[in-house]
Amino acid sequence: MDRKPDQWPLPASMSIAESPDLLVLTHKWNKWIGYVMLIFCAIWSFGLYSGVFGDLPLAEWASWALLFILPFLAVSVFLLYSAVAYVLNTTTVTIDFEELKIKHAPIPWVNNLAMYRGDIAQVYVKQHVKKSKSGTSYTYSVNAVVQGQKDIALIKVLDTVEEAKFVEQKIEQHLKIKNQKMPGEYRG
Repeated sequence: MDRKPDQWPLPASMSIAESPDLLVLTHKWNKWIGYVMLIFCAIWSFGLYSGVFGDLPLAEWASWALLFILPFLAVSVFLLYSAVAYVLNTTTVTIDFEELKIKHAPIPWVNNLAMYRGDIAQVYVKQHVKKSKSGTSYTYSVNAVVQGQKDIALIKVLDTVEEAKFVEQKIEQHLKIKNQKMPGEYRG
């Protein structure tokens, strides 16, 4: 189902501020994933604490268990950091008269990006399929083809095709890029 410009409605997870010189599109991350991760992190940490430190006094476990426990503590810290990011973070796409910027905040996250807006030749959506024993799930990314035919993922994980297509549509409209079919593009 291919829609014409302006037909992808604003998703509930997004907000937009637009003027002729500026586009600011904000996407709230999936808090549900963050809450699930927080619960898993609490269970993981409680199991780790009670299994390793449970009945031993501090003097007995400190000498041998610290080295053993460091990888498990690292996983706990990573899970907690990721969970808090999913609960609190937003991704903001800003296009001003010079640049397109992607920023994930308030918890610092990878994949922040800034590029000259004139380098963007095309914007399109890719679908990513994940198969597991419990079924198949889909996520979507919004990608840009920049000068030199380099493909860059602007936003890597969006939960619905509506979110991805809306972002694609708004970036193309603001940069006055004609929508063209791209190899590997999800047309949904």
